[in-house]
Amino acid sequence: RLLGKPLPALWGGPINNVWFNFACGDPSDPSLLHWTHGNDPDSTSDANTLVVTSSSEPLMNGFYFDGQPYVFSSDRLLRIVATFGDLTSFRCLETPCTKGLWSRYGFALAPEGVYFVAKDGIYLTAAGSDAISITDPDLSPIFPQDGGNDAVAVRGISPPDFTQPNKMRLTYVDDALYFDYQDKTGALRTLMFEPKYKRWTPDLYASGVTARLDESGQQVHTNLIGCANGNLYQFD
Repeated sequence: RLLGKPLPALWGGPINNVWFNFACGDPSDPSLLHWTHGNDPDSTSDANTLVVTSSSEPLMNGFYFDGQPYVFSSDRLLRIVATFGDLTSFRCLETPCTKGLWSRYGFALAPEGVYFVAKDGIYLTAAGSDAISITDPDLSPIFPQDGGNDAVAVRGISPPDFTQPNKMRLTYVDDALYFDYQDKTGALRTLMFEPKYKRWTPDLYASGVTARLDESGQQVHTNLIGCANGNLYQFD
């Protein structure tokens, strides 16, 4: 008997003062959305599932923004809502954001919305609104266009290796967005985006970044960085 199966994507938050966790990424059914019982994040049932997409459009990950739960597929962003106010079942509504998530962990929440890696660039959407590119026009050549393999280096910046999506990470830290990725040469690279100035800058490290955790808060301006050499660093 199968008692439980770990899923690669999990997110949670309150809906009408009742806490729910949502999950996706089941390799046997990538189109399936799962959720826990209300106010009981350690339990669920087979009934707490919903087929959201086709098998060719897997669910990638999700998040809460402005008090609403969302789920990304590979092609679009959907909002999760209770079925006619019933907090035991849910349905998904398509949002105006018609870009999907390429990398399961390639997204980051920020005050202005959600940044995410799509198949042709990095975008920003606010509460499911239209996706706005933050890599056009200067950095668009390093991303594949029209589903092709036409990415090229720009000003010495190597294209990301889109065959390694799990090595693409976005992290929002202290008013800056970090894009950590493996490029086509196999090297680990980082680009930093400053939303206030709408500019990108290469961020160079002695050892490539594999994970990053925001520690910033009131009078705190640091983040933890895990690097390919096996060490953990504090960046400030």
